[in-house]
Parts: sequence; structure tokens; C-alpha cells
Amino acid sequence: LNASRNADTTSYSLSQVGEQFLVSDNPGHVNNFLGLFWNVSPEALLEKASIATNDNYMLQTGGGALSKEFIAAMKSQTSFAAQVLIPLIGFESSSLMVDVGGGSGTFAIEACRHHGHLHGAVYELEGVCPITEEYLRTLI
Repeated sequence: LNASRNADTTSYSLSQVGEQFLVSDNPGHVNNFLGLFWNVSPEALLEKASIATNDNYMLQTGGGALSKEFIAAMKSQTSFAAQVLIPLIGFESSSLMVDVGGGSGTFAIEACRHHGHLHGAVYELEGVCPITEEYLRTLI
């Protein structure tokens, strides 16, 4: 990513690629992912991504803070992919796009933005639905 420390040692300069992946305003940034999974073994990552009610798990069936962190990390990873992939999918003859396990609704939202005639729905775990609704309210 070519981050270099500036002379004052309190700030860094990033390459264009570094800015793409490390600046939160850019689609596809990895900041939430880094915060979520930094220094975590593959086993711990799989455990955190499992669905359970235990506080050590990322997606709790009842939602909660860990679920919010996981959904935010996934949104940061899927935003750019949705912008690239949705225009390539032929939704011209479709009226509804259902995003199964859609979390933040990134793909459904992008599909509706790109295809004005399309309606979107997000099918998600009951405990995750309030998190999804938070993301959707930001669009209103």
C-alpha cells in the first residue's frame, strides 16, 4: 500500500492504492475488516463468523454489537463489488431482487440504484434485521 511516514512522524502519506483501501470514504475500504480480524487465527475467524448466541461469536442470533461489527466489515468489503457486478447482471426482465443473507443490503440497494424499475428485498436473520433497517434508514 506504500504508506510512508512524514517528517513530523504523526502522519502518513498513502499511495493511490493505499487510499483506495484505507480511506473510509472509498468503496471497498478494508478498515472495518482490519479492525474486526486484525491478528486473528483462521480458527478464531471461523468461530467469530459462526452463528450462535454466545458473546464470543460474531453473528449472534439476537443481533447485538458483534453482529453490527461483522455487518459493517462485510459492507465495506462488498460495496465496491456490488458497484462493479450489478451493472453486469441482466435485471431488465426482473421486477424483484432478493438479497439472501444480505446484511446491510448492499447488493439490493445497488441493484435498485442501477435498475430504476427494480424492487429490492433483504432476507436476513431475525436478530440482524434491525441492523439492516439501520442501513436502509440512512438512505431515506
